[in-house]
Parts: sequence; structure tokens; C-alpha cells
Amino acid sequence: MLIGAHEERPTLSTLGSSRWHTTYVKAQQSIIGYAKDLLDQMAKREISGGFCFPKDSSLTQLFDESFPFVETEDQKKALTDIKQDMCSTAPMDRLLCGDVGYGKTEIAMRAAFKAIADGGKQVLFLVPTTILALQHYETCKKRMTEFPVRIACLTRFSSLKQCKEILRGMQEGSIDLLIGTHRMVQRHLTCKDLGLLIIDEEQRFGVRTKEFIKKYKVGVDCLTLSATPIPRTLYLSLIGIRSISEISTPPQDRLPIQSFLVGRNKETIKQALLREFSRNGQAFFIHNRIETLPRVFSELQQLIPQAKIITIHGQMDADEIDTLFQCFKQGDVDLLLSTTLVENGIDIPNANTIFIDNADHFGMADLYQLRGRVGRWNRPAYAYFLLASPDTLSDLPRKRLQALVQNSGYGSGLKIALRDLELRGAGNILGEQQSGHVSSIGFHLYCKLLKKAIESLKKKTSIQEVDTKLELVSTPVESKIPETFISEPSLRMELYYRLGNSSSSQEVHDILTEIEDRFGPLPQELLFLGMWTRIRIEASLKGITLVKVDTRTCHIEKGKMACSFPLPKYKKESSYFETAFITLLQTLPI
Repeated sequence: MLIGAHEERPTLSTLGSSRWHTTYVKAQQSIIGYAKDLLDQMAKREISGGFCFPKDSSLTQLFDESFPFVETEDQKKALTDIKQDMCSTAPMDRLLCGDVGYGKTEIAMRAAFKAIADGGKQVLFLVPTTILALQHYETCKKRMTEFPVRIACLTRFSSLKQCKEILRGMQEGSIDLLIGTHRMVQRHLTCKDLGLLIIDEEQRFGVRTKEFIKKYKVGVDCLTLSATPIPRTLYLSLIGIRSISEISTPPQDRLPIQSFLVGRNKETIKQALLREFSRNGQAFFIHNRIETLPRVFSELQQLIPQAKIITIHGQMDADEIDTLFQCFKQGDVDLLLSTTLVENGIDIPNANTIFIDNADHFGMADLYQLRGRVGRWNRPAYAYFLLASPDTLSDLPRKRLQALVQNSGYGSGLKIALRDLELRGAGNILGEQQSGHVSSIGFHLYCKLLKKAIESLKKKTSIQEVDTKLELVSTPVESKIPETFISEPSLRMELYYRLGNSSSSQEVHDILTEIEDRFGPLPQELLFLGMWTRIRIEASLKGITLVKVDTRTCHIEKGKMACSFPLPKYKKESSYFETAFITLLQTLPI
């Protein structure tokens, strides 16, 4: 598996060798500077401060209560977290992660309404596509129609006159909520009193838009919405740079989407369409090359002559797109052949079958969003990822597609994003300067070192630069988590990972106490695993790079210096051996 910004395979080094030590130190030094840059970004937002919104007014409570559905527990928790952030002096920077159709927009609207009604602030709602902007605009207009909120929408379809009026309205404060695409970035947008920035599906924006976001985030609360956050966005949340809330509870009567990874077979397509049409349903067919859309249209028309098919793509006139889309929405059309124009914001409950042509040419987040166009009702939904040559598909695209197929249930968006994080790495959070270090020392070690560097800089303590290698060649007692004690492999791996990432004896003690509380008295093998983990931590604090233990002796290395000493005697309890061993480490001449 390759993780990093490039496809080249990294050069492998032997652990403990001088080459590995040089690579490790270079990466560590770069990571320290990188962590400082990350914290510098945080500090700028902290120093600028944020507006401290008051508690919910009666108008905000009335707006929340006007929601026509029952909120899920996850929605309630996310809303509580967001409002707590808004009511603090520090500017909010929160990622709201939830599956397509799980209520993220409602949470965003409530945050926007609070900013407007309770704080008298303006709100920018930045979305990636025109269709999604128009849908959010209609939803907000309908939801806030009984309340004194002035809403505008800015997209590529807005005329020059409309653009000027909207920009003037934002500058003068006559517009409370502006919903728009990157068109607002291309204009000289000035807000009279901006209090909240909402970003929907950040991964869809380019570099210029992200620079706009970075500029406007200083001193302003920021809420990012995503079904499948890109790896760097997700990783920033996982290491504590930004907060995260998850909505994983499905709406009532929602069924998981059944997903299939298949070859581009005409009979498969035909049978799936006939099944959908037989229950008076509708379907999507996604083909993302405008020049070959007419050919695909002809193929589909020959397969299903009785079906009414229309084609939509981004080079068509805005009014024509709107007219055709309304025909599909009203049920006058059976099959919508489209580019990824429909990726975001399309909500057609009666359309519950989708085909995605050349699925291996899309990213995981794109495929997940496209799959989310179906399954928005209480009817079984089907997604077909079509491949031109399934047998010649390379390893990485296959794994990513399989991750989508395997994660079709509730809350799968975050699972897919985590899998993408594992397959691709966190990417370039600040720039491309870190990708080489990710490749050279491995993604997981890179993340571990980055997290440690950030924590050390936050606490203003020295950054630990030594990661001790522990080799147990032969010991009287095995150090492990016995399968007879914890049978589930994934649980054992999680606990090994947590112990391996421990940075203090107290942390090891807390993990072992938790294990004992969950699974009962600890077996001797696990007690000795905890002992060796604490010894490794103590050795790391002394700058020791290698601890190698055989039957009777221990070999220690620290840089170019080395020494050996006889092992203390083992007893049934690991504590005696541990105390004696650590005492020896502390008295070593190196």
C-alpha cells in the first residue's frame, strides 16, 4: 500500500540503521516546524478572538421548534456542541460530519439563524455547485419565511446587476444570509459584520477559494459540513486542530443503499433499469465526459426504448438545465443522463437506482456523494459502480471502490473518509513540503510524531525526539494480549495501538486499568506487556535508541554509544523486574 502525495515507492531502510536514524531525524525536525505553523494558524484565530453570542433568544427557540420533524439524538448533540462554541470567546472551527440526507443542512440553518437573530451578524454559506446553492437557497427561504431574515443567492447564473446589488447589500448590511458558490470569491465581497462562515463539502473547492476561506476565517466562527471529509480535513479534526461532531443516526424509515462493483455490461444495466421502472421509479446514469454523452444516450435508448431519457451537463444554458431538471423532479422523465453536475444537492425521493460510469476515474468522496442521490426514501435503493475493465484495475483504485461497496450502511460516510485517510494519507494540510517525509517514515509514524509535536508545543514542554526500538529476542514470559483473554482481533489491535502510542507510565496504567475494568483480571502476559511498554517510555526519555533483550543480558544503544548488562531476575510479579530494570537504565554510563 502506498501512502503519500506521489505514486513512487519509498526507499526502505533497516530499523536502527544510520540511514533510518538520519531519515527519522530529518522528518522529526520538519514536523516540529510544521506543527508550529499549524499552531500559528490556530493562534491567529485565537488572538483575533471571536464574537461571544448570547444564549438562545425566544426567537431562536421558536425557529428551532418550527422544525417539522423529530430531531435525532446525534442532531441534538451536534447542535449543542455548535451553540456552545458560538457562545464562547474563542472562534469556532468545527467539522460536522454526517451521511447524505442525515440533517446537516438543518443544523447549519439553525446556527445561521442564531448568528443573525441573537448576534445581529451576517452569515456566508459557501457551497460547491450552483444546483446545491439554489437548493439551499430555496430550503432556507422556505424554512425562514416566517422570520425576519434577508437571504440572497450568488451563483454563475446571477446577472451582473444582481451581483452588484448583492455585493452592495452585504457591504451595507441589508443582507443577513448570503448563499453562494465560488462566484462570491471572484467578486470583491465585503461584509459589514460577518459572524459565521458555513462551508459545505470543502473538498470541492480549489486553491483560490480556500485562500478566501482562510482570509475570512480569522475572528469568525466557522462550520464545515461534509459527508466524506477529505483526509487532511478529517485528520485535522482527529488530532485536535479543529473540533468534530458526527451525525450517524439515519432518519426514520431510511434504508441502506445496496452497492455493486460490476463490469460495464449492457444486460446488467437493462435489468436494473427495468426493475426500477417496474415499481414506477426513476434512475440516474452518470457519465462525466460531455463529448461522449450523445453516444451513451443512444446506447441507453436502444436498451430501453420505452424509457423517456434526458441529458444534462454544465455547458447547457441555465434556464434549459432548470426546465429539464424540473421535468425529472416532477416524474415526467424516467432516466436522467448527466455529468457530475448532480453530485450535490439533488433530492429526488422517487429516484432510487444510479449507475456511475467509469467509477475508477472518480475519488471516493465524489462517488459517495453521487451514491447519495438515491436512497432518500423508504424504498430499497441500488448503486452500480461500472468498470470498463474490472480485471485490469490496479490495486489502489480497487481497494477504494471496495471500501465504498463494503460501507453501504448507516454512518458510512465517516467510515469511508477514515478508509480514504488510511489509503491516501492525510495529504498536504499546509502545502506539499511534508509529502516526502510521509513517504520516507510512513504515514502512521508521521501522524504519531506530528501529534506529539503539537501536544508538546501546546504544553510548552520539550519535544521528545527519540523513539526507542524494543527487541525482545527471548524472555521467560511472553508479552502480549492473549487471544483467550480478548478474542476479537480488532479489539486487540486497537489496544496494541494505544499502548504503542503511550507517552507516559500513567497513560499505560490508565489503559491497563480500563482493560481490567472491561475484561476482568489481567493475565501475566498482558502485565509484562505493560511493563515493557513503560520500560520503553523510560528508555526514550533517556535518549536510548535501542533496547535488545535476550535470555540473560540486555544490550543498550544511544546514538554511537552502546553497553550491555545482565538482566535482573524474573519473578512472578512484573513490578520487581521493572523497578530493577529502570534503576539500571537510570544508572547507565551512556
